[in-house]
Amino acid sequence: MERTSYFSKVYSHPDKLLIEHLKGVWRIASSFAPSFFKRDEHELLKVITLLHDIGKSTPFFQEYLLADEAKSKELKNDPKTRHSLVSAVFAYFTIKRLFPDKPFFPIISFVAIKSHHGNLTKPLNAFFIDEEEILNLQIDAINKELGRELYLFMNIGTTFDKIYKDVKIWKDEFRRVRRFLMHYEKENPKDLYPYFLLNTIFSLLIDADKMEAGVTSFEKIKASLKSELVDRYRDLKGWVNPEAYIDKLRNDVYTKAIFLSEQVKTPSILSLNVPTGLGKTLTAFSLALKLKEKFALSRIIYSLPFLSIIEQNYDVIREVFKKVENALPPDDILLKYHHMSELHYFPSNENEYSPDEEQLLVEGWNSQIVVTTFIQFFHTLIGYKNRMLKKFNKFLNSVIILDEVQSIPFRYWRLMKEILDYLVKEEHCFVIFVTATKPMIVSGDVEIVEDPRLYFSSVNRYRVIPNLKKGKLLDIMPSEIEDSFSYGDSVLVVLNTISAAKTLYNSLRKSDDIKYFYLSTHITPYERLERIKKIKTYKGKKVIISTQLVEAGVDIDLDVVIRDFAPLDSIQQAGGRCNRNGMKERGILKLLNLCDERGKRFSSYIYDPLLLDITAKILPEEEFEEKDFYSIVNRYYKEVKERLHQEEGVLHSLYVLNYDDGNDAISTFKLIKEEEKIDIFVELNEEAKNVWKRYERVKLIEDRWKRKSAFREFKADFYKYVISVYTQKAMKNLPPEENGMRYIPNSMLEEYYDLETGFIGESHSLIW
Repeated sequence: MERTSYFSKVYSHPDKLLIEHLKGVWRIASSFAPSFFKRDEHELLKVITLLHDIGKSTPFFQEYLLADEAKSKELKNDPKTRHSLVSAVFAYFTIKRLFPDKPFFPIISFVAIKSHHGNLTKPLNAFFIDEEEILNLQIDAINKELGRELYLFMNIGTTFDKIYKDVKIWKDEFRRVRRFLMHYEKENPKDLYPYFLLNTIFSLLIDADKMEAGVTSFEKIKASLKSELVDRYRDLKGWVNPEAYIDKLRNDVYTKAIFLSEQVKTPSILSLNVPTGLGKTLTAFSLALKLKEKFALSRIIYSLPFLSIIEQNYDVIREVFKKVENALPPDDILLKYHHMSELHYFPSNENEYSPDEEQLLVEGWNSQIVVTTFIQFFHTLIGYKNRMLKKFNKFLNSVIILDEVQSIPFRYWRLMKEILDYLVKEEHCFVIFVTATKPMIVSGDVEIVEDPRLYFSSVNRYRVIPNLKKGKLLDIMPSEIEDSFSYGDSVLVVLNTISAAKTLYNSLRKSDDIKYFYLSTHITPYERLERIKKIKTYKGKKVIISTQLVEAGVDIDLDVVIRDFAPLDSIQQAGGRCNRNGMKERGILKLLNLCDERGKRFSSYIYDPLLLDITAKILPEEEFEEKDFYSIVNRYYKEVKERLHQEEGVLHSLYVLNYDDGNDAISTFKLIKEEEKIDIFVELNEEAKNVWKRYERVKLIEDRWKRKSAFREFKADFYKYVISVYTQKAMKNLPPEENGMRYIPNSMLEEYYDLETGFIGESHSLIW
């Protein structure tokens, strides 16, 4: 007769045996782990994944898990049913026995498991245990038969019974650990290894744990990527032997990037620093494909600062697949991810997943090419939150493209240098900087084109006319725009605040022979995309009045650009919209210095005064040309580096694993620091009406998990009609709240939303 062990009736979930869950988590985590993991790191991961839920084997948790709904609710708040702490204690002592000469290994195992249902916390604080009596009860109640079976399976040279004896002295041991951690912090270490190891192990654990419990038929990515994909696309498009001068320059840049991919021997930081309009997106993507194949890398992560250019670049990459392979790429090949993304997942093996499974697969970046935002990228790389760190392990062994890298705030240059250097040197990553305005974040990076100056001197598409004498908006701008038509039929005006853009647009928009367009984040994303399409196709005289949202990556080409005063990198980015494709001999970039009715410069509302001061000092007073920007920008960044404060506190917190304690903790890191905003849904048209009705039906669903799942089905359509405005303190006209959301019904549009300029409110606002 077959023996029935008690541990075979111990469950992790109502329909799953605990031992099978633990083995499954280990299997998935080990498949996600990078190939360059050292043997001791693999052993660490093995023990952590196989012990992370051993605390579920207590009768306290089993009673809670298998109880009826009423009893389960009653037991849920009983601290004896919690399992993370006691599991972490067993892992700590197991790892301590295995690696007596690696003091951080047991600490990492303890913190990772204790935090695996929440966010990472500072190790020193994690080792303060409040409920000693309950922990002792749980230790005594652990299912010893299951424990013995697990340790036999692990085959790590020790037994459950030996560890069980060690665990009994946890109190004295944790007192010693706290002393060690306090001493470590005082030593002011400069080593990122503990941070990367803990975050990687934690990420592998929570990613695999969620996948094993939530995805029934997961298969690791197997679909292959062709490194020559962009080569074939360019050939099909007829770009290989162009006649136009600008296209020849694009070809030259592309050829040099491909040559570099053949020469490079080790992971490096590479810089593609060439003027706007020279095909940086496809060049960087092709280079990444070739590096991925050559070095057997896991994936390409393409990160950009703004949603508008994420959509644009994602569409460019999709078009490459469509043209070359006559089909759009499945999601395990190409995935777009940001906070408004649709959470659908259609893989190449045609597996069908439930909405909850799709969410896990998308949020875990289970794809070979991920296109995402700087916020997602950097708040995962420098992070502590469970939901963000789930994808931390996907950074390792990858090609990382950072497009428009000049958007990284200056205060974080030192922080970025240290963490990106570590990715390259220790985590087998390539980093590709893509920019027309290269900041001095790192040193020793490899230029993809040997002398970028040659390209900046070769591309001379516009002339810069500075006029920095301060003047009021409506006194200066109408005549400046009128004068601009002597240079061409299309004019872009880039202003620093929404209020300035609205004021100017409202004063000019009625005209018989000129078409005026308005762009800002106070109009819905749906309407912004529609207007950009119209701007591109309208053939008559046109004036686009915009905030700085058009500066990075928005592919429009105008004869004249008028830019209000700003830091030098923003000025150059605005210039990238001027004669972009080189169709005219010269475009014109005008620089002005505009102020409001009180005489206060609009630039002072949103930019660091030090950056404005450096720009004013560096910028030539006389006219100059696009080709001169290269040397001007280099002088600008050199002075910025010398004069601007760079963040040190968060970097120190990375060294000492301070995730959540104090003003400089990792939890305080914010790539973009700005005032709190409120989301407002605008019922702009019939589609918006239908989306809102669907939202109202979803809000009636009582179960919050089912409610979230139902909302994910139309989340992308919903956010096409959502604008973000600053808090009630800054705004005087907020609509009422309905179903947990500020809402402007179609019948009340006139009160809250102008069909031309968007939300009706008052604020000097920075636009991203």
